[in-house]
Amino acid sequence: MKFEWFLRRATLGCKYWVGLYFFGFLFSPGVSLAQHKVMRPANFWPELQLEYVLKNTSFFYFRNHYRFNLNDEVNYLGENGLTKKLERVQVRAGYEHVFSNQWSLGIAESYAKERTRNVLFNEVYARHVNAWGKIRFAQRASFEHIMRWPTNNNGRIRLRAGVDRDS
Repeated sequence: MKFEWFLRRATLGCKYWVGLYFFGFLFSPGVSLAQHKVMRPANFWPELQLEYVLKNTSFFYFRNHYRFNLNDEVNYLGENGLTKKLERVQVRAGYEHVFSNQWSLGIAESYAKERTRNVLFNEVYARHVNAWGKIRFAQRASFEHIMRWPTNNNGRIRLRAGVDRDS
């Protein structure tokens, strides 16, 4: 109540009162009390990638990916041994052609096996990398066609951005 009174008094002469009301509502105690914490079990996702780099720095790659879920309520691929907590196995093969230090174009094919479904990903992507001093900015745009059986097919467009630093 005191916060709302203060907000009204502080914004009477301010031309940005709508924005201040919005942020006041966003951070008010009544809104934050309605939130709750969701606890999820731990997951472990090891991944290994092998690359064969050509003379022009273009490359072929193969990646395998495993998803181990430590939740006992999940349907796992295996019953005993190492696969007891294994939820998903995914393999990916692709080629990325590097045109310059900044631009590359790639194509990839992935297959994922879960207990209840199989998923096939077809992906085409373009990557741009720009450096500013030792900081690198990377952007990637891709189109994926996803085939899940026995259920459905769909496509999606993904935009990614990243920042890293050269040592």
